[in-house]
Amino acid sequence: MLKTAIILLSLFASLFSANISGSVRNALNGAPIIGANVFLVNTDHGAATNYQGKFLIKNVPEGEYILDVQYVGYSLEDRPEIKVVSGSDVNLKLDMREDIQETDNIVVTGTRTKRLIKDSPVSTEVIHADEIKNIGAENVGEVLEERAGIIVNQDGARGGLLSAQLQGLDDNHTLILVDGAPVIGRIAGQLDLSRISVQNIDRIEIVKGAASALYGSEAVGGVINIITRAPEDRFDYSVNANVGTYNARNLKADLSTKQNNTSVTATGEHHEADGYDLDPRTQNTTADAFSNYSVFGKVRQSINEQLFIQASGEFFDQRQDGFDGGQRTTDIQNWYMNLMSEWTLANYSKFNARLYHTSYAKLINRAGTIVDNVEKLTRGEFVYNRILDN
Repeated sequence: MLKTAIILLSLFASLFSANISGSVRNALNGAPIIGANVFLVNTDHGAATNYQGKFLIKNVPEGEYILDVQYVGYSLEDRPEIKVVSGSDVNLKLDMREDIQETDNIVVTGTRTKRLIKDSPVSTEVIHADEIKNIGAENVGEVLEERAGIIVNQDGARGGLLSAQLQGLDDNHTLILVDGAPVIGRIAGQLDLSRISVQNIDRIEIVKGAASALYGSEAVGGVINIITRAPEDRFDYSVNANVGTYNARNLKADLSTKQNNTSVTATGEHHEADGYDLDPRTQNTTADAFSNYSVFGKVRQSINEQLFIQASGEFFDQRQDGFDGGQRTTDIQNWYMNLMSEWTLANYSKFNARLYHTSYAKLINRAGTIVDNVEKLTRGEFVYNRILDN
């Protein structure tokens, strides 16, 4: 009896309602917006767009409504006012544009998915490229020195190791990532941030507090995720050079371009300076002479509207010369490669795959006594996400 009543009520409601369907696309290139939340303002009626950018809101009662669409990093060009008449279905074509202000507030580190800062369940601090440029920092360590709640330790004077502590825990409990891939090469638990350039950084996301459930025991103190920038829709390049005390010389260059479905970013830089001794009574140098260079590249290829492949890599090489009870030289080489892909499937699903390899080598020659430290890491990750239909 109850089942019969429910069926009759459903049939009765359908007599005084209609369906709202349509598609949501990127206004610039016509690509479907997948997983967008389409809803009628101040109601419980809504749906998510599928892999074709299409949506269907069923059994909407008669009346006048305002329709809105929410998708991270985008905004609807115009929120349409809709009048629903029973028996007359409504079909819409909606365009969304990238919202620069919203894009600046997107974070990924706390949940490993794109979310607006205000919607993220994990408190995340973001340092943007403009702020890094204003600081005038040469490396990530110098950027983090300016942040409250982060302790940056320096081993020695200029050119010495820079490491970061979060939540008052030891350095080895702070996980450092570049585009989501871990950076290796710790010395006595400390990871040298001075070898990570700021030239190609889009933003730095900092999660303070335990993140071991997502990233493992190394993230008990927190996570610092360095996210490299993506090319814009134009050809762009820059060259910067400066000099300083102790014969310091710095040269930076970068180039980025995007043509059709292919985007490329490349950067390179070189830094060097003479050593010095502020206390002639000792045989040790206060700061070593050093010379280093690094090159970075990122290529992204969109195969179609549902699939893209991205490859990135960086190489860093540094040599230091000083005196510490005898002639001492230190050679450091660090490189990584990161290959990732994202494939949007049917039924609101996304499949992400990542493969990365990184290698770190440090060799110290102190008066003929050689100490070396070599680390390598290769890891693959596969993530499947499904958006539940409303």
